[in-house]
Amino acid sequence: MKRVFFVFFSLASALLSANLSAAVIVENGNSNHDIVIRDKAPKTTRYAADELKTYLKKVTGIEAKILTAKKTGRKAIYIGAHPELPKTADFDPAKYLGRERFRIAELPSGDISIMGADCKDDPVGRKGRDFGLLFGTYEFIERFLGVRWYTPGEFGEAFEPLKKIETSGLPIDQKPAYFARSYWPFKWNEFSAEESLVFNRRVRAFGTRSGSANHTMQDFYFPYHETRPDFFALRLDGKREFGKFRPGTKPAERRWAGYPHYCLTNPDFLKAYCNAIDDYYAKNGKAKFWKEMHPDDYFVYVMPDDCFNLNQCYCKNCQAMITNKPRAEMSNLVFSFVKKVAEHVQKKYPDKKVLTNPYESYYYPPDFKLPDNVIVSICADPYFLFYGSKKFRDSFEKTLKMWSAKAKEVTIWHYYLPYRDAYPYQMPHIADRWYRAYPQIRGCFIELNDTGLAGQLAGREMKINPAYKKEKTVADLGQNYLTFYFSMKAMWGAPVDVDAELDRHYKLFYGPAAPEMKRFFTLMIGRWENVKSTQGDVEKMFAKFSGKELYEEIYTDKVLDQLEDAIAKAEKMVSADSIYARRIAWVRKSHFNDFVKVARAYQRDAKLSNDTVLTVSTAKPPVIDGKLDDPFWKGLPEYKFRLANAPLPPRYETKFKMGFRADGNLYIGVRAHDPDILSAKLVCKDRDTAVYNDDSMEFFFRTDDMPAKALRNITVNQNGVILDYTKFGKMDRTWNSAAAIKVFRGKDFYSLEMAIPLKEIGIDPESVNPLLRMNICRNKCSGVGQNYEKSCWIPVYGNFHNVMHLPAVLMVGKGDAALEDFSSVNKTFLKRHVTVKGKSKAVKDNCRLKYENGELQVFITYPKEENSYGDLTLTKLNGADLEKARTVEIRFKNPDPALDHMACWSYTGKDGKNHSDWIRFSSREIHPNFSIRTFDITRDGYNAKKRAIKKLPPFEPARLTYFAIYTRSIKRDGKERSYTLDYVRVTEHPASGKKKD
Repeated sequence: MKRVFFVFFSLASALLSANLSAAVIVENGNSNHDIVIRDKAPKTTRYAADELKTYLKKVTGIEAKILTAKKTGRKAIYIGAHPELPKTADFDPAKYLGRERFRIAELPSGDISIMGADCKDDPVGRKGRDFGLLFGTYEFIERFLGVRWYTPGEFGEAFEPLKKIETSGLPIDQKPAYFARSYWPFKWNEFSAEESLVFNRRVRAFGTRSGSANHTMQDFYFPYHETRPDFFALRLDGKREFGKFRPGTKPAERRWAGYPHYCLTNPDFLKAYCNAIDDYYAKNGKAKFWKEMHPDDYFVYVMPDDCFNLNQCYCKNCQAMITNKPRAEMSNLVFSFVKKVAEHVQKKYPDKKVLTNPYESYYYPPDFKLPDNVIVSICADPYFLFYGSKKFRDSFEKTLKMWSAKAKEVTIWHYYLPYRDAYPYQMPHIADRWYRAYPQIRGCFIELNDTGLAGQLAGREMKINPAYKKEKTVADLGQNYLTFYFSMKAMWGAPVDVDAELDRHYKLFYGPAAPEMKRFFTLMIGRWENVKSTQGDVEKMFAKFSGKELYEEIYTDKVLDQLEDAIAKAEKMVSADSIYARRIAWVRKSHFNDFVKVARAYQRDAKLSNDTVLTVSTAKPPVIDGKLDDPFWKGLPEYKFRLANAPLPPRYETKFKMGFRADGNLYIGVRAHDPDILSAKLVCKDRDTAVYNDDSMEFFFRTDDMPAKALRNITVNQNGVILDYTKFGKMDRTWNSAAAIKVFRGKDFYSLEMAIPLKEIGIDPESVNPLLRMNICRNKCSGVGQNYEKSCWIPVYGNFHNVMHLPAVLMVGKGDAALEDFSSVNKTFLKRHVTVKGKSKAVKDNCRLKYENGELQVFITYPKEENSYGDLTLTKLNGADLEKARTVEIRFKNPDPALDHMACWSYTGKDGKNHSDWIRFSSREIHPNFSIRTFDITRDGYNAKKRAIKKLPPFEPARLTYFAIYTRSIKRDGKERSYTLDYVRVTEHPASGKKKD
């Protein structure tokens, strides 16, 4: 269904315009037209005249005059009402008020008139007012002067010099399809505040009324937290949810670290809310506390504060209204309150509407209809930026259909929120179609990606503008400016030929580089607007594309190659000091370079396994004090965090170690660098509260027998406050993990130690080679907003709860016949065997060992003039009982394709004799990550296979007497080469891997 456009033609205008030819405004540097406004015209009228004068000068070079009366012998471009205009309805200012309507017409005299509301407010501001006259002037500038504004400032204005300006197609009579076309933030990071505010008017932003209703209850904290604590949500611990202010701020600043929440079934709270509405409209001063989202000339706003789903009221009346309906668990509770407020408003203020937002666990409608004076502004989830997938678009269609049956009027809250992700989401065709597709939707609020959310984007080259200080601004205009541009055009409602406008954009904005930038954007748009399949559950809150979908299916390595090629060629087509070069550089620095860096890193990382193996530790267990200074930790492998949205290092390093013992415990030690530790966010004081909103670590555990998406979580803040819960569809905070946890806070870091019984996270400690899946994630909230960061061991490319593809942590070694895990320096010997004139001798030069974090690095240099091989003898395996186990397992890394590795061994058999054998377990292979090789000592060696060919039985082994790894290099170039061992063990329970001949 297409949006019905509001184009009005009056009989008078038809008569006045009949048979008029195109009016020539400028030709060959001359103009017979002046700009005429009435004497003492309002500020917006004068501003509109100045804008037209400015762009006539820029486009044609003429200096138009602004007069208060038409000059004899010349023609006028009238802006706004004027005594010289005809006394008909089309020129009556009252016909334009409150509707943002404008009309551009040619009079029989050849004069031009632009009519619309004469607003007295300053247009360079945020107020939602009727700026119809100004919008009509911008229509004239765009349509007849060919000017476009793609970003704020002169940077974003684009036009071609013209020798002739003429009008055609008059009259033009328009008013917007959407009464609200607002967004936040409304200032743009790369540009000044004034440039931002001017740009907002030029794209016809805001409208006459609000389109959002968020955080309407927060201010009720001030009059009631002391006098009526029963108004506030009852917590499980019996306390009330009053919310918390950010450390170091005053309550009057209203900088909440956690919002207050309320008991919505308390009749006295309902009465207090309705009384506050009455007091506000009565202007009696009693509602002065209501600073945020108070009633206005059009709306009363009703909506719980954010995270109400996580801070619900546990009184029996509220709990009785909570259901188990997915995404509607709290709908009956929330909208019963909304309904009662709406009934009060309907009775006392019939000219007012009640605006509310379905969100979080009250996203789907309640079981009942809402009064006709309620406008439901759906917080569309999945987010609009993912509507390149039909599956995601259909999800909204379903939601809209459900709400249309429950509410008379629906508006929309859209999210253009990639958060910290840099992927481009240019989708002009979808934006144009979507905003025109639903005539019943007449208001929209867009939440844009702000610098607080995106400030620590992976490697973002475009820095946060210091001029704005603590004020949040839009962070990602370069990432989506075409989506935004066509969204605003579609919400206004006039027809737009998207492809023609895109061609104009490439030509005007990129000049000589237009062909390559068109290739660049056409590919990018095509990939994002035509996502063929998505594996995620779109019914899940905050659903989004996975990393696999983003970087393996949408923006593949071949697509990246083409995009990089196009923009590189575009750069060569423009002079380095041109505006076109600056614009291409803006595309690069605003997001594209970071996007490519993340995508390439993901594509490399996707080819590698993050699975790891832990060997049982025989070291003394650590004292759990948070300090990580016990010998237990020194011999364990170390793992480093990466950004949550990219396999790249975070700004603030976090590393951890983990190990297990035969006592049945898993031990985890974490150290986190934090130069802002003195300003850490530590709001939560009580167990099982919203600790994840603090500076905290989150530990996620899964076992393969759990349902998809189920998990166990332990979250700990820097003060050691714990939240532990299970999630089998719904969060259950009654689970107690029995984990021993301590946190130590240093000068610029904090460290954490945990000992958790394996049985508490679903692992039978007596099982063979148990497998756990896990992730550790960090919420850094300390310092200024720009220093916030989310990082984790395994990037999640979304919410930390993305646990579908966690790596395996395999726990091995318990009960093995022998284990060398290199957790300490043992009698391991390295030498080289050098052959000179047919004779071999052992030497110790040109080889060395390095023990670090439970791994052994082996370094060998192969001189050009020598024929040699390395010999690493592992004496700790000597004496292994081969009657108990006869399989050897080696976990190793080999980044050097020049190296061949052989395992060589000897053992005494039950026959009392000594037997020797060998196997090549890696032959000129690259293993950048740890790999596992296993082989049977009695069956897989070279000599054993020769016996098998002769149909001789294998020898029965008794004890291992010798084990070594021999390493040769096909290159003798004098360069030092290396490989790494994690462990070598003799076991009856091998993990995985393959034999090698």
